[in-house]
Order: sequence, then C-alpha cells, then structure tokens
Amino acid sequence: MRTCTKCGRKKKADKFYGNRGTCKSCLYRQKQLRRATSRTKALMRARRLKRRYGLTVAEFNGMVTQQGGKCMVCRKRPRGILHIDHDHETGKVRGLLCTSCNQGLGYFKDNPVYLVRAAKYLLRDV
Repeated sequence: MRTCTKCGRKKKADKFYGNRGTCKSCLYRQKQLRRATSRTKALMRARRLKRRYGLTVAEFNGMVTQQGGKCMVCRKRPRGILHIDHDHETGKVRGLLCTSCNQGLGYFKDNPVYLVRAAKYLLRDV
C-alpha cells in the first residue's frame, strides 16, 4: 500500500505508475484539467483577437506565414511571440512585430517624425 501525494489516500501499488507519488486517477484528473485549460485559453485568445483587432486565428496565422515568422521592422525571428501592431487611432492592423520593435514604436508614440529624428541622430557623425 502506498499513499498518493495528491489525494492522500492509501492505495495498492498497481494504482500508481512506477515510483511516482501520485496515483493514476489523480494524474488522469490533472491531465483532463490541463486539456480543459488549454482549450479555454485557445478560445479566450480567439475571442480577444476578434474583439481587439477584428482578426480570426486563421487570419493571424496567415499573417505569421506571410511574414515568414519574422518581425516587420527588424526582420528577425523573435524568441517569443509576434505582437499585433495597430494604429491606435483607426484600429487598423499594420503587421506583426517582435517585443522590442513593438515597444520601440510605443515609446516613440507611433510618431514618424520622432522616428526619423532618431534615425538621423543615430546616423550623424560624432
């Protein structure tokens, strides 16, 4: 007899996988919960994409494919996710950006004048 570390019940050894401390039934419940959570997250993501940007998951995935999985600004493949860049006034989606480029545009308040000035500043002779 062994005691499950999850439910605390004493059960026969055949109710466990190998030397695991959690019984088979508790592991099964955990697996079901993970699946349900995963489906819920996917549904929430799909709703958020539609509500915020008017995009379906298929349209978003199509944008990723069209961009080759790379950021529209730096043309690098990000370690994390690609963020949806949009015009804050019109809500129109412009493309997908890595975290750094997305934040950079945000810090420059999406103002092209500031970005041109910054580029000129970086290109000037010191």
